[in-house]
Amino acid sequence: MLYGVGINDADHNITTIVDGKTIRCPYYTVWSNMLARCYSVSYQRKKESYKGCTVCDDWLKFTNFKAWMKDQDWVDKELDKDLLIPDNKTYSAETCIFLDRSINGFIRDTKQGNEWPVGVYWRANRNVFIAQVRDTIKGTTVRVGQFKCPQEAHRAWRKAKHELAIKLAETQSNPKVKQALLIRYLNDSTNSDV
Repeated sequence: MLYGVGINDADHNITTIVDGKTIRCPYYTVWSNMLARCYSVSYQRKKESYKGCTVCDDWLKFTNFKAWMKDQDWVDKELDKDLLIPDNKTYSAETCIFLDRSINGFIRDTKQGNEWPVGVYWRANRNVFIAQVRDTIKGTTVRVGQFKCPQEAHRAWRKAKHELAIKLAETQSNPKVKQALLIRYLNDSTNSDV
């Protein structure tokens, strides 16, 4: 049992030694990391956003997860549970997809403290709210503008985020990823945190 819930029913060694280096099964690595995010108390202390996350019953068995993963485009990508269904808390075949690191970083929206909406921070010395967005294509942070209220700044952030999502969508070959990016930041009801 892994984290008290995961069943390692692998029919092969999950680690091998090649040229003196220990190599871990990539399927097992992704599976065990997913379980850690959901069921490791120490992991959740560091990354509180994973509190309340679960893994579907089917994926608690390693071989079931491995069978699903083998059919995915996963090499050099990260397992994601949030793009297809924003704010999703369950890892499952219906909710998960593998993403390029840049896409996963792009959709990882975090608040600047608990007070303000996503993409907004308060600049006290100027008495304004600043909206800024991370452009993962260029690897830069773009200042969207200054605003008198946090909601106005958040709307500007959402608009800029949507424009960047359209550019990112154009680079994607997976139609599910492309579609999810195109609709993710369209309106204030999705992921608004206002």
